[in-house]
Amino acid sequence: MKGIKGIKFRIYIMSIGLLLITLIMIGRLGYLQLIKGDELKIMAATQQTKDVKIAPKRGRIYDRNKKILATSLKLYTIRCRMVDVKAEEKESHAEIISEILEMDKDEVLKMLLSDKNWVEIKRWVEKEQADLLRSKKLDGIIIDEEYKRYYPRDNFAAQLIGNTNRDNFGEYGIERSCEEYLAGIPGRSIKIVDNRGNELPYGNKKIYDSVEGEDIVLTIDERIQHIADSAAQKALVETKAKRTCILIMDPNNGKILAMANKPDFNPNNRQKIYYDINNPWQNLDETKLKEINDMEWSKKQNILYQMWKNYSISGIHEPGSTFKIITWATAIEENVVKSGEKFLCDGYVKQVKGNIKCWRYRNPHGEQTLMEGFENSCNEVSCELALRLKKEKFCKYISAFGFGKKTNIDLPGEEYGLIQNVKGINDVELATMSFGQGICVTPIQMLNAVCAVVNGGNLMKPGVIERVENRQGETIYSFSPEVVKKVISKDTSKKMRTFLQAAVEEGTGKKAYIRGYNIGGKTGTAQKIVDGKYKDGYYIASFAGAAPIDNPQIAILVMIDEPGIEENHGGTLAAPIAGQVIEKVLNYLNK
Repeated sequence: MKGIKGIKFRIYIMSIGLLLITLIMIGRLGYLQLIKGDELKIMAATQQTKDVKIAPKRGRIYDRNKKILATSLKLYTIRCRMVDVKAEEKESHAEIISEILEMDKDEVLKMLLSDKNWVEIKRWVEKEQADLLRSKKLDGIIIDEEYKRYYPRDNFAAQLIGNTNRDNFGEYGIERSCEEYLAGIPGRSIKIVDNRGNELPYGNKKIYDSVEGEDIVLTIDERIQHIADSAAQKALVETKAKRTCILIMDPNNGKILAMANKPDFNPNNRQKIYYDINNPWQNLDETKLKEINDMEWSKKQNILYQMWKNYSISGIHEPGSTFKIITWATAIEENVVKSGEKFLCDGYVKQVKGNIKCWRYRNPHGEQTLMEGFENSCNEVSCELALRLKKEKFCKYISAFGFGKKTNIDLPGEEYGLIQNVKGINDVELATMSFGQGICVTPIQMLNAVCAVVNGGNLMKPGVIERVENRQGETIYSFSPEVVKKVISKDTSKKMRTFLQAAVEEGTGKKAYIRGYNIGGKTGTAQKIVDGKYKDGYYIASFAGAAPIDNPQIAILVMIDEPGIEENHGGTLAAPIAGQVIEKVLNYLNK
């Protein structure tokens, strides 16, 4: 009897245990069905479907005459899904792949022997190679279509156009500022797959096509840009400069016709350095270039950032005597000079303490009119004008001409420049500001202000985008000239044009003179600050002007930063380059 009772007891315990297990399983099933059901359905769908993004074709970039400056090429990327490749196949795979893709067999085999799930074997493969590899039907080898950004003119206007990164996203220049237009909309390919990721033959497949990006038409003229690029490169080499910059603009509407910065880079290979950063004018052999490109990333990175930087909009410098254009225009507008009044230059500015000299203090200009003072680029006259204007009024005009603020040009990376707070300016600082010391500007600010002086007094908003077009060629956005501010009167502008013409024909800008062309402009030689002090041998030579000066169609700024030759003046270095460029551009435009 005791044995029977023991058996019953064990059956009873086992029944209770089975009941508990059943209840737990029912509870777990209910939890999975009712509470986690939706989440698990999503996970199952995710495992059973493969959702692949289809990259859109990026929009093209044109010059104003619809010459292509940037486009996208359809190429192929070869990848391997390692789980699909048997161990005994890897050797033969490597041999076939290396032969077709012209790669080292050992390098390919090393990739196939890695413990990664996916391996990218080669990117940017031509169609012929991709088709041949596809015909071999190798297990695990995936061939995807991709678009590679291509710049057919290599380093042409490189900092202006910019470049894209590995994922085809705009990093610099127009590629960055117009990303929303150029990028397009990605598509999707959704298909049913098995547990190894292979597409099932009877699964539903849906494809949502990508939408191509829009095209950008720039205000840049390919021919004018070529003229500026060539002149900037020639100046870089001949003057052994740190960098050169040439900006050309239509003063009547703010359209940028050329923006040349040297040295530059090739956006088709944006991480390759082509020159010695300390001597960019110097031709280097392959051994030296390899040494530079093989340097550690922390050092190379700084050089690359300097290469990619658009100095025309982000380079901050003291303008020197080109700023006298603003000083004279303000003085004429405010009528602080009496008719027929003359100024005496004895080499030293005695109105303020501070040992301020005229640049010709060893051979002073002597007595001169206001126009002669401009022709001679006399510091004494410049200081006198600023002192008569007083700091509040002078600074008001400096701000009105656009200094100390962004021009809001449609490019990324623009700097503000730097002007002092009017309350903290003393008479010495006011005097030196009059000839371009103690104030920092960008090249685009300087040229835009000059345009306002010569175009009748209107400060324009500069721009490099002419219009945006869709793939049907329809315009969805177009450039409209925008007057930011009326700075000076038409009469003052007209008078300043005669001053600028006189400076070229009779003054410091003589080397910009070209027979048969009415050119007006002003030279500048700005000593640079190094380690907090103005340092001998470090200068920026510049020329700012316009032509034909009686009815300006182009305005130009030429800058040579740190020329490495004995001559360093704007009148001897920048002025002749400006004259040559103006002649070629006006001939091209038939002006």
